[in-house]
Amino acid sequence: MGISPFRPPIRRRSVERVTTYLVEGYVPGGDIADLQDRACAAAAAAMRREGHKIRYLRSVVVRSDETCFHLFEAASEDVVAELARRAKLGYERIVEAEEHQSDRAERQQTRAIDPRKGELR
Repeated sequence: MGISPFRPPIRRRSVERVTTYLVEGYVPGGDIADLQDRACAAAAAAMRREGHKIRYLRSVVVRSDETCFHLFEAASEDVVAELARRAKLGYERIVEAEEHQSDRAERQQTRAIDPRKGELR
């Protein structure tokens, strides 16, 4: 038979670069973090449907400092700022962030991702 001179085209993923961003906001009393979490998740889902590259990761509230940190993966800081506007999320600043996890935490997170949707289950 031999080897065919016709080779299938190499399929390359078209992956747009995403960066992790941290949104820092003042939360008087620390009581609205849950509402903000839901607003962030809903705004991120709506923006993804519109074609924006953004994903809400999580929020951390430091009640003693009345501060809330929201983490997002997004194509740009401007996309995160638009999400904050839509979610009525008051913030002091948006900065790029690096997140480091232990191997165990990374394995647990990987298992929690729905491979069909690329979203957490």
